[in-house]
Amino acid sequence: MSETRPAQLSREKGSFISHVATLAAGTAVSQGINIFAMLVLTRIFAPQAFGLLALFMTCVTLFSVLGGARYELAIMLPEEDTEAVNVFYGSVFTLLVISLLGLASIAAFHARITLLLGDPEVAPWLWSMPAVLFLMGLYQVLSYWCGRMKRFHKVAASRVALTLGTVVAQIGLFLLHFSGGISLIGGWIIGQSTGTTVLLIQVVRRDGRFLLRHARWSSVPGLLKTYRNFPLYKAPYSFISNAASQLVVVVIRFFSDLITVGLFSLAFRAISIPVSLITGSMNQVFYEKAAREGDSVRLQNFVDRALYIQVVLMTPMLVLAAFEAQLLFVTLFGARWAMSGQFASWLAFAGYMYFLSSWLDRLFDIHGRQRLSLALEIAGNLMSLGALAAALYFTKSAVLAVACFTVSEVVYTCVWLYASYRVGRFRTSKLLRIAWAFCTSAVPVFLAVGAIHLALSGWPAFVVSLLAVIFFELVYSLPKIRADRSAHSREETFRGLAPNRNFPALNGEVAQSYHDCRAHLRSLFPHKEFTRAFVVSCGNRKTISFMELPSCSYTGLEFNSRLLEALRLRSCGITMRSSGETSLLEDHGFCDLIFSHSGAQYCDPIALSKHFHDARTIMRRDSVLVCSSVLDREKRRQRGADAPKSLRGHVAFAKSLLRRLLGLDRTSYWYDRAEFSALARLNGFEASFVGSSVNANRFHAVLRLTQVGSPDRSIESGSSNGFFVPFPTLGAGSGRIQFAGAHPRSPAAT
Repeated sequence: MSETRPAQLSREKGSFISHVATLAAGTAVSQGINIFAMLVLTRIFAPQAFGLLALFMTCVTLFSVLGGARYELAIMLPEEDTEAVNVFYGSVFTLLVISLLGLASIAAFHARITLLLGDPEVAPWLWSMPAVLFLMGLYQVLSYWCGRMKRFHKVAASRVALTLGTVVAQIGLFLLHFSGGISLIGGWIIGQSTGTTVLLIQVVRRDGRFLLRHARWSSVPGLLKTYRNFPLYKAPYSFISNAASQLVVVVIRFFSDLITVGLFSLAFRAISIPVSLITGSMNQVFYEKAAREGDSVRLQNFVDRALYIQVVLMTPMLVLAAFEAQLLFVTLFGARWAMSGQFASWLAFAGYMYFLSSWLDRLFDIHGRQRLSLALEIAGNLMSLGALAAALYFTKSAVLAVACFTVSEVVYTCVWLYASYRVGRFRTSKLLRIAWAFCTSAVPVFLAVGAIHLALSGWPAFVVSLLAVIFFELVYSLPKIRADRSAHSREETFRGLAPNRNFPALNGEVAQSYHDCRAHLRSLFPHKEFTRAFVVSCGNRKTISFMELPSCSYTGLEFNSRLLEALRLRSCGITMRSSGETSLLEDHGFCDLIFSHSGAQYCDPIALSKHFHDARTIMRRDSVLVCSSVLDREKRRQRGADAPKSLRGHVAFAKSLLRRLLGLDRTSYWYDRAEFSALARLNGFEASFVGSSVNANRFHAVLRLTQVGSPDRSIESGSSNGFFVPFPTLGAGSGRIQFAGAHPRSPAAT
């Protein structure tokens, strides 16, 4: 019998945040090594040596994006892994051809390239460029393959190996008494080789057999033709985009000396470390997410949310960096690097804009708009490099020239961000909200830090400014992010619950759990006949049928559009309508029973209070509101969940805490009975509780009205975050489920 060959490889599990955190952790370790290396290397090497390294890296990285003609980006796009395998081979083949062409170009124009760079010390290293280009290009191909398989931890490990290999080799060559230029450049090449080798070993060990079995060389030319937009538009775009940062070194060298080049390169490297810590991770993970996401509205919600968090959290840090960069550079690297601090004060603004926008450039690839991205990149880079060259020519001041370059980059990035929203078919009006968030974060911090520097100077000013920024982040930024999360609709929260998750409402393998839960919850209802019931996040017909109320008309509300589509395929005898067609609250009817299963864990106290308030509008004196399976905070404390004992527990707890601080954790809301009862009383309910017999960490709450009408308190204005939101505000993506044979007063009948 022939061996069955899998057409698809297994993916690593994890959410967007966990994948970004994995890559960010690897980048953080590597950047930590880089920071240590900068502290050591700036003490033992002169700025001229860093200038020589910057010239060589400019030559290599300028052309490295052309190595695989950007076919490596196409590895993410095929539906089948067997097709992606041959895109992988096409990328490697293209990379090899371009590297050989690079070797021929070096042989033909070696003298002219050396003359153009203006430093004969670079000449011997030019012969190594084709090999380094191949290594860097292969690393990118392997990275995108691992990204397709969601093995981001492998990429993170290779980044650490690359950085560690570079630093160890540079210091080792120095100890062997090689000159500064040889030590820095040679160590950098060794580091690139180390990172590529580590990632190659990981891919071969895990996917080597699959790559060999499904190699179809005859299909490679066709695939290269299918994805020809990448070499035609994306490769020039990447080259020009890379040129904006790399040719800055060449332009500065043309008008200034090698020392200025070294000072600028250190500033640029220092700014790139915190920026690349997040953006490099987000770029690769977002590409995989956006390529699989078919709903533009859902994708925009994610993008808006990510940009908002970035702006609110990082704007205060930007202001602090602009004020304190020179002091930090002089203290950390020595007085001879003071001008680097001035460069960094301006480059912080360009780095901030890159931090906001760089991970969104994959939208152009996904929508096939590489030609537009190329045109934008050409125009933006010509403007930025032109401003830099003009300022150097007319003012002879490198600091003023870098300031002009930064202003041009900021203007261009704003235009590019608007264009990316148009390409992604997003609502561009949302950018005004991002701009307002920037203003409300930047202006107060700027005024506070500016006043501090008027009163103090040096390290006292830095310490007080840092404390002011931390205070602002804790008092304003983090609460603002959490409030923004609460302001999102329930539809946005429930969209993350995919229909194939292992929920009791969807998985037939948990029949016993259903039986136990049904028997226990049914005992909570008063012994009376219900004529109309309203079930929130109903899941499917089993969620309603387990209440065993055969004479009752049911109305079910489900916020997850993907789940709604799955129910249309699974359920018969159920009428499902878009939430935009009508509103339950417009029916002006009343419900005897309102029931939500495990819904409270998705609501913070504000949203839960709103849920209670909205429920009152469709309840009578004898109506019952049941919130089942509420996460019990007291049980969590008793079981020690808040104090993890193992290293893995500490890591999981830290991730949960971070997600909760940022308002990203959908299931982080645990309640004790006293808090739940207080929220109920605030809205005119009396609550009674019963522990769950199915899950010891949950309890059930039964709420009855203590008064009819609105409670004597003011409700916050704005859109509702509870379950009973008027449907027109939810958008066309959500839906409701109405069961056939409804009561005459039910919406299904009307």
